[in-house]
Amino acid sequence: MVQPIEEFSARPYQIDLYERAVQYNSIIYLPTGAGKTYIAVMIIKKLSGDVIKPYSVGGKRTIFAVNTVALADQQLRYLQRHTHLNCSSYTGEMQVDYWSRDKWLQELEDNQVLVMTSQIFLDILNHGYISLSQVNLMIFDECHRAVNDHPMRLIMQRFKDCPKDQQPRVLGLTATLLNGNIKVAKLDETITDLETTFHGKIIAVESLIGVRGYATNPIESIVRFSPPLRLTVLESTMARLIQAREILKVVEIKIDHEMINKSDNVFKPKSKSNKFQNVLSDLEEHVKLMGIYGGSKAALLHTIQLEYIKKSINNQETVFVIDYLITVLTSIRKIVEDEMEGYEPNEQIMKFSSDQVLKLFKVFLDFNREKLDSQRFCCLVFVQRRFTAKVLYHVLRNLHNTNENYKFLLAEFMVGFSANPYDSARESLCQRKWNKEVLHKLKNGQANCIIATDVIEEGVDVPDCTLVVRYNLPMDIRSYIQSKGRARHATSKYIILVPSNDGQFAPKYANFKLIEQKLEQFLIGKSQFRTEPTPETLDQELYTNEIEPYAVTNTNNEISVVTGTSAISLVNRYCSTLGNSHFVSLTPTWKLSKLCSDTGDLKFQVSLQVPILSPLKQIILGDPMPSIKLAKRSAALNCCKELHRIGELTDNLLPVTVDLILEDVDYLFPLWIDEEKTPLSQPGTEARKRLHELVYPECLFSAFPMPDQDLYLHILNIKPIYSVPQDNRRLVFYNILSDCTGYAILSTKRMPQLSAFSIFLNVGEVNVNVEVNHTKLQLTADEIGKLRCFHTMIFTEVMPIIKPFMVFDKDNLDNSFLIVPDQHIWIFTSKRGSSAGLSKRKRADLSEDFEEHLVPELCVRFEFSSLYWLKATTLPSIIHRISQLLIADQLRVTIEADVKLGLAKSDARQKWKDFRVSENTVNIADNEPSLDTSSDDLLPETVQSRPELTGPEFDVLDSESKLYSWTKSQEPQDIERNIDEIQLIDIDYYERFMSSSSQEDSDILRNNIKARNHMSKPDVQVPKIKLLYQTTQNGPDQVSIMEALTAKMSHDVMNLEILETLGDSFLKFFTSLFLTDTFPTFPEGHLTSIKGKIIGNRNLYYAGFNKKLPGMIKVEEFTPTSNFIAPAYSVHRKLQGILLRAEVSPNILYNLRISKEEQLSGYLNSNTIEEIQDKVCGWEGGDAQSGLEHFLCVQTVSDKTVADCVEALIGVYLQSTGIEGAAKLLQWFQIIPCEIPVESILGGEPKNPLIGDGNPNMHMAWASTLEERIGYKFQNRGFLLQAFSHSSYSPNVITASYERLEFLGDAILDFLITAYIFENFDNLSPGQLTDLRSALVNNITFACLAVRYGLHTYLLAYSPLLIDMVDKFVAFQEQREHAIDDELLYVLLEETRHSMAEFVSVPKVLGDIFEALAGAIYLDSGKSLTKVWEIFYALMHREIDIFSKNVPKQPVRMLYETQGAHPKFFPAIALDNKDTIMVPLEITICSNKKKIIHGFGSNTKEAKCAAAKQALKELRRRNM
Repeated sequence: MVQPIEEFSARPYQIDLYERAVQYNSIIYLPTGAGKTYIAVMIIKKLSGDVIKPYSVGGKRTIFAVNTVALADQQLRYLQRHTHLNCSSYTGEMQVDYWSRDKWLQELEDNQVLVMTSQIFLDILNHGYISLSQVNLMIFDECHRAVNDHPMRLIMQRFKDCPKDQQPRVLGLTATLLNGNIKVAKLDETITDLETTFHGKIIAVESLIGVRGYATNPIESIVRFSPPLRLTVLESTMARLIQAREILKVVEIKIDHEMINKSDNVFKPKSKSNKFQNVLSDLEEHVKLMGIYGGSKAALLHTIQLEYIKKSINNQETVFVIDYLITVLTSIRKIVEDEMEGYEPNEQIMKFSSDQVLKLFKVFLDFNREKLDSQRFCCLVFVQRRFTAKVLYHVLRNLHNTNENYKFLLAEFMVGFSANPYDSARESLCQRKWNKEVLHKLKNGQANCIIATDVIEEGVDVPDCTLVVRYNLPMDIRSYIQSKGRARHATSKYIILVPSNDGQFAPKYANFKLIEQKLEQFLIGKSQFRTEPTPETLDQELYTNEIEPYAVTNTNNEISVVTGTSAISLVNRYCSTLGNSHFVSLTPTWKLSKLCSDTGDLKFQVSLQVPILSPLKQIILGDPMPSIKLAKRSAALNCCKELHRIGELTDNLLPVTVDLILEDVDYLFPLWIDEEKTPLSQPGTEARKRLHELVYPECLFSAFPMPDQDLYLHILNIKPIYSVPQDNRRLVFYNILSDCTGYAILSTKRMPQLSAFSIFLNVGEVNVNVEVNHTKLQLTADEIGKLRCFHTMIFTEVMPIIKPFMVFDKDNLDNSFLIVPDQHIWIFTSKRGSSAGLSKRKRADLSEDFEEHLVPELCVRFEFSSLYWLKATTLPSIIHRISQLLIADQLRVTIEADVKLGLAKSDARQKWKDFRVSENTVNIADNEPSLDTSSDDLLPETVQSRPELTGPEFDVLDSESKLYSWTKSQEPQDIERNIDEIQLIDIDYYERFMSSSSQEDSDILRNNIKARNHMSKPDVQVPKIKLLYQTTQNGPDQVSIMEALTAKMSHDVMNLEILETLGDSFLKFFTSLFLTDTFPTFPEGHLTSIKGKIIGNRNLYYAGFNKKLPGMIKVEEFTPTSNFIAPAYSVHRKLQGILLRAEVSPNILYNLRISKEEQLSGYLNSNTIEEIQDKVCGWEGGDAQSGLEHFLCVQTVSDKTVADCVEALIGVYLQSTGIEGAAKLLQWFQIIPCEIPVESILGGEPKNPLIGDGNPNMHMAWASTLEERIGYKFQNRGFLLQAFSHSSYSPNVITASYERLEFLGDAILDFLITAYIFENFDNLSPGQLTDLRSALVNNITFACLAVRYGLHTYLLAYSPLLIDMVDKFVAFQEQREHAIDDELLYVLLEETRHSMAEFVSVPKVLGDIFEALAGAIYLDSGKSLTKVWEIFYALMHREIDIFSKNVPKQPVRMLYETQGAHPKFFPAIALDNKDTIMVPLEITICSNKKKIIHGFGSNTKEAKCAAAKQALKELRRRNM
């Protein structure tokens, strides 16, 4: 809480005004500097009892409303210094227009006094975020502004809806009372209207005598200056400016993002041509009024301004116009500089400045010489224009530097800045900072003269100002009074510069003085005679609306209101939320009609149509009104009513946002958990790793043999499947492994049938087949004891696997069974022969012979069967794989029981396919690098081979190089263009070059003038996708599910990667289809947001966690000697609990001492337990994730791994049960609601696309041509019209635009292509499959295909800039003969909402219509995936064939493989808007010269890819 500084004493008149203002609503009228704000502070403190209570429990708040950002800052600082309350300010550049209700409620909870611009308070009042009854005091600074439609007046109109006893106290503060020029006769009426507006009366001091010492009363004078002289150079300059203005009149400049505006001219925005005309007019004005010296500075400033503007322009035509203007300004500066050449700098100022400027110099000089000893030179110069302030600043600064008489003059400037929330917050902050620095310089003496606009007239405090100069005449009484009020010093001067030929200002000035006198006569000492407005007056004068507002009461009893004045901005805001791109900005269409009433009066009526992306399709009519302004407001208000009725505006009368949509559909996320996010560990990411309880096979849980119970013997049959070796040593091993004698599992539970599987020994591959439930028997306690001893010997003596901290599991929990011999044991001396493993397949390739030399002193004689010893080495691998298969079968049975997918519990007759590992699979597992291209370490720094980077010199779309048969280096000089440098040898080469024309040149020339025909769908054999015909039958096998439960990081011979890719594509497809069917009115943006949350890794993690998948996944590489846990042994159960609760690193296990007796019995004595507890309490250090977690029956799994597993399981069930079965699995995971009918989603009747009256063929004369080209005839051409209607195409009121179809078509094509790749390219690694999928399914490939088949020619769009970009890309592809190759993919940058427009190579609309066409055919054909595949395979077969044979690399990988590039990616940066990531990239160009490139995207991977593409494009250009 801000603490007040020491109070100063109130002046007597302040106490008097304060005592009256606390009694009733008041407007305090005091001269500038008389301390109005201090009175406001006293009233705030007096009424602060209402604001002390928290807002959430009924506390109220004080609102301090101001007009400008500068005033908000100043008043906030004053309040913080002089009150004990929490205060905060709010202005437009803080983006408050987009704050949510919760955000505002938090601000109201945290702060007791809120300073804000009046428009902001009006907005939050109208949106129902606060009500007037929750405000105890409303203070309006500069309240004379509250006229007409000013936000202050509109706020006061809202008092009509607030009961009198709940209305806040109102306090107005003003020094002028008047907002513009009025006649003296209207003075009393005007101030009475102000009193009516603020429900109070004006109070003033009883006498000005007590105020004179504090308020302003400067000596006023007028200084006249001569009009500008007519100089030859001036006339020459004017002539050039006039010529440029005439040229601009005939140049039509397109506005960036502009679509063809069908609104009537009266409603169209001001053109850029007019804005550039203003630049020329402004320069003309400055040259004329300030002289050519100041005009030269103005020309330079405008040049800089135009260069700055040019940086953000996308339209090339506009850039040309700006370049022309810059040339004009440069030529004018040259003319001026030539005229002033030969003069000293000071002479230039004095000779070539206007008399007005010179008179200003003289005012400064005279005042400085004549000032009193008690005065210091502190001056304010008020100008009308911001630009004038800047020009004058540069003139005065040069005067200070070049003229000794003016060394005292230290000039600065201050101008206002925009509070437009759409402008750059950074720019606004900079301007604010610079203004503060100017004031700081003035206070500490570094500046003594500020040139300013009215930003200082109102609000900015400049104490001890001794001189105020009006460089431009005050426009009205308010400007006159407020600028004069800045002369705060007791003996200050106020000087107005007036043209000598101006005869109008004198009477106006006299009127100013008369009004000042009249105000004093009316108000000073007369407060008691003024009365508050009556309710009748308020109803008649304030509460009367020409257009009745529309009010809504929401479920929280909050009233929201939209008025005629706010409706237009709300409609525009709504349209902007529908979706904009780099090339199109959506706006409403306004039409004007003139009507004649029965009385003969002219009326105006406006119709309004929102863009076709909106579900509001009908044209909205406003009521007939007496003016165009009111008619437009009426139409906008009626539109807002209708938008609210159909749910496009919330009850707070704001456009429905994605966040609100997600709140409304939270039933789609039943498993979602609101958990804490951290920048380095977001839920659902690879970085978020958590401990999960391991899941063990139920048939091996609590299965330790007990005496006199039924026991089951499960035989482990091991047979070598490698060829019989020729050398004797290996032949011995082969014969031992071929012996049928071996081991078995003895347990109390039956086992399901299991797949046979392979394991790998050093000598070769062996097959393991488990004969489950082979024998049922009972044993005595003694027999079981002996078998237990044998079991322990195997894992302690033969294979020392039982760790010293492990004990016999007396609790008989997980992993409890015995390994026993399946026959009698024959004992003889032997030694170990080989070892086994799962993933080290290459061991089988070791063929070299080896010798062993045993040192007797180091050997221990141990008598044990060589057969059992050799086979004992295979036990850890066998038991591990059996556990995996059992868990997979356990999950399979659970899903079957819940969803009826697949076979029920397998019986003895069930036979699963064997798990065999092909050589190709093993090689992939051993050699496949990581797919995560975001990890720089996985790619080499440099590679010797370098791809050939060929192409144009500068613009990748400038394909001129394809037009010629020679290279740039072969081309001769133009001998007529370079006549000064040409030599005879050049002419000789020129002649030989020109005379060597080839047939290729003739062919190229002929091709360039030949009309280009677009391709039609080729007639090709379309291969079937088996998945589309798969139906629910036997369901998945154990091995497939085991594969889906095996993470890549485990380095097993198989993993989930390929299945995950398949499942991911199906998940996207079905989710898109489900959302499209379920929410038929939602725009694509909302569908995309919901889909993103549904298929996001975070939601998938919650789905997997709910089914306990994290404990089933294999995430660690299996190593028998380190992470295998021997059956029937574990870390003591009590110790497990102690370590987990204490969150101590499992590394402590190796520091625990457990005796042999305790280990074998499973019982720890009290001393051991106490010692363990002491060690745990004193243990320090160690990573909580040490790789030993499995000894505590837990494992660490990343959220993303769980999400990947979910997708892999979807892929498994898609492969085995078909589309319908996979959809049911989504319901089992609760990714899709269980209650939705899957059959209806997949095969139900699509919704008719026709939503308005009319014939689609009216817009598509080409429909039959297109149908013939793609080989499909539409049953409902509404789908075809929708697929090609861009959001800017306003004439289409029959269907929606293409976005929803594009949303669906994108997922359909992704799924079909992925399924085809999955079924047909098993020779590719997972990484290659992903790269192939990425190369085929992306906006660039689809855009190229759209152009190849001429789909762009059918696009219906009203956006010239978009069409220009399409044309540029089409020309590029035509010159390439429509080739689509990896060079194209890794250089071109597609358009996304994150890409910078200047870098976009491929307009997104081209890929969109390709995808939308797929969605249209799918729905029109009755949701037939086979029909879509039949058409689109034919369209894409060439790329599928080429890319599958030579898979294109991703851009990041391509960049690393570019020799000499030396790429270095820097950490990603989140930009201000939070949903865009920027990645800087450094590359080497031109012999060790470094260059920084930036990529943008929605995530780090996308941004990195964009940066890599930019780098490749740059390298491509440099290497030409």
